[in-house]
Amino acid sequence: MKDLRRCIMSAIVGVTALQAGSGSAFAQERAPEGEVSGGAATAAPETPDDIVVTARRRAERLQEVPVAVTALSAASLEARGASDVAAIAPATPGLSFNGGAVGGSGTSSSAQVFVRGIGQDDYLPTTDPGVGIYIDEIYLGRTTGSILALTDIERVEVLRGPQGTLFGRNTIGGAILVTTRKPDLSGTHLSVSANLGERSLIDLKGSVNLPLSDTVAVKISAGLKKQDGYGRSTITPGRYGDTDRWGITGQLLFQPSDRLKFLLSADYSEIDQPSPTQVASRIGAPAGLIAAYNGFAPARGLPLFNQALAATGRFTNSSQRLGYDRAKVKGASLTGEYEIMEDWSLKSITAYRESDVDFSADADTTSAPIFDVTTVVDQSQFSQEFQLSGTLGSLALTAGTYYYDEDIDYTLTADILPGLYGFLVGRGVCPSAATPCFAATRGFRQPSTLSIKAYAGFGQGTFTFTDWLSATGGLRYSVEKRSFDTQSFGTATGALQFGGNQSRRYSQWTPKIGIEVKPARDVLVYGSYSKGYKSGTFNGRATSGPALNEVLPENSDSYEIGLKSQFLDRKVTLNLSFYDVTYKNLQTTVTVRDASGAPATALINAAKAHAKGFEAELTVRPLDGLMLNATWGYIDGKITETTPVAAAQGLLVGNKLTKTPKNKVSLAAQYDWDMLGSKAFARVDYSWQSSMFHTPLNQFATFEPAYDVVNGRIGYTLPKADIRVALFVNNLFDERYAVNRSYVAFADYNTANFARPREFGISLAADF
Repeated sequence: MKDLRRCIMSAIVGVTALQAGSGSAFAQERAPEGEVSGGAATAAPETPDDIVVTARRRAERLQEVPVAVTALSAASLEARGASDVAAIAPATPGLSFNGGAVGGSGTSSSAQVFVRGIGQDDYLPTTDPGVGIYIDEIYLGRTTGSILALTDIERVEVLRGPQGTLFGRNTIGGAILVTTRKPDLSGTHLSVSANLGERSLIDLKGSVNLPLSDTVAVKISAGLKKQDGYGRSTITPGRYGDTDRWGITGQLLFQPSDRLKFLLSADYSEIDQPSPTQVASRIGAPAGLIAAYNGFAPARGLPLFNQALAATGRFTNSSQRLGYDRAKVKGASLTGEYEIMEDWSLKSITAYRESDVDFSADADTTSAPIFDVTTVVDQSQFSQEFQLSGTLGSLALTAGTYYYDEDIDYTLTADILPGLYGFLVGRGVCPSAATPCFAATRGFRQPSTLSIKAYAGFGQGTFTFTDWLSATGGLRYSVEKRSFDTQSFGTATGALQFGGNQSRRYSQWTPKIGIEVKPARDVLVYGSYSKGYKSGTFNGRATSGPALNEVLPENSDSYEIGLKSQFLDRKVTLNLSFYDVTYKNLQTTVTVRDASGAPATALINAAKAHAKGFEAELTVRPLDGLMLNATWGYIDGKITETTPVAAAQGLLVGNKLTKTPKNKVSLAAQYDWDMLGSKAFARVDYSWQSSMFHTPLNQFATFEPAYDVVNGRIGYTLPKADIRVALFVNNLFDERYAVNRSYVAFADYNTANFARPREFGISLAADF
């Protein structure tokens, strides 16, 4: 791909220099009234494909943005039956998004997001996400609690590739932008919807918009989802995987003039449900700690921990307890926008958020007391951003400053071989230096605090040389200060095992340069270079001084060429992107056991990784009422260089990147027709992905074979009323695949969290 890099850089430098002083050589056709010309959106899109997005921090028509972005409108989300933000993944090339429990963690609300092979699947606060999630331009600092229910959503945008200039830290893989509908001064509106289905599914959503005066309007949105789980234990009553969550959002719009407006928002959501369904898919030969456990298991009246305890089905285990998954997430924000003068505006975004999350599970999922995990995270964050946008002649500019302050208190409890130490004390074996005592005292409770302060200044501009040629340049400077304090206590003895702290300061420049060419009105060709950045951090599971290692900042260099096009009177939309990305100091979480057999989970730098590939999105409307859609993402991502430490952990050159299938394809067809004086529709969504590994060490038991999923919907709008009824089926052919597979090294076993089985239901929706 070196030729690709040279091609892009030569085009950017050479063509920009050539055109800097020249006039127009090719006049673009004038855009019809109501379309976007020159960047800003001036009117509602005139076709369903013309979604307006904010991928460059200003409103632009999707097809005018020289960024690899997939945008799904509210209507598209409803047509797909998407109930949360993770449901966008099948239709988005290059994106993996799920909430399956990691390593028996006990939570299903922690987002595991990967774009073009880069992300983070660890839920611990010391590991930052590699793909940033934003709701109404507000960054969500933690993955726990970040799988958002889609209540009153205007659109969702997935930006692929580093977004280090306009969005900053922790967007090294990309960014997901969730935009909600805002209060409206024009009139009163009420929207309600309900999904009812198998396993007692009740999914209710509603919103009401109320203008209080010519300048003030309020909007209240709420949602609730309950559903019985689909997992069972052979020895513990109850169900795994129940869904029980609700949330409410209130917004107040004050617009005293056409040039000034303020939006005050507040939200609260709550989750209180059992831990997700997990099973032990493989248990290795006993060694180390497990050999010590098995040696005393018969005397304790407990089963041996071996392959005989592995699950034989995808939804049934022999776990000793259900566990729990609880979260309370709340936030408030104030956004102000002021039009300083024509074509210039100033925006302020002030936000405060809190999340209190705790979850617990029998991590080995068997009747043997091997490994219990409990995590409690109390997090708060404050952010302030100022944005200045406008035009200076041919230059469209966005600049701003950003401040972020986060405080986290968390406690991780890993209870290893619970009960064994007390038994050995009763036998007179412990306390002593005997090997069984060592095995019985490996569990730990680790209370920790993490403080983060981040500052940034950024600017990006696009200069239009002619009607058909423009160039983009941007730069961001980020500074981050981190302080980490941790202690480790033995769960068996309560004794302090270790205490330590670390503080570091990191800084980084993240530039972007690009060139855009429009050979025709509805064709855009672009090339770009951008740098991504993810701050350094510390190993949050350190239980000894040497383990409290610093993890260096992760960064990336990305080269991309793209095409956005519409033709045949906009009945065909084809978007392509080709990219080449090098990742340095890749931050990776690995779980191993040391020479003594003690568990060790480490966050390390894997040295270097490389990904290259392409993405294609095609929409065709061959007949009135018929829409055909196809996407294809191809990626070849692997570890290219490693360090002695990483290699010793099993992270080898040639290992595939985590949760990154080489090929991912989606197909969709929707047909709308007139029936009985109203409208009806039928839709089928098909997705397929090739095999992949769920962990960076590429253990064979974390391998996921290729699989495909089919969903379907058929609906009708009642005559003389905007009441929509639809029947739906998800996972029509009951495909069996895991959304997460994990490896726990100290006990040499694997767990799997399988996807939901086939489910039928009915949807009702109405607007008043």
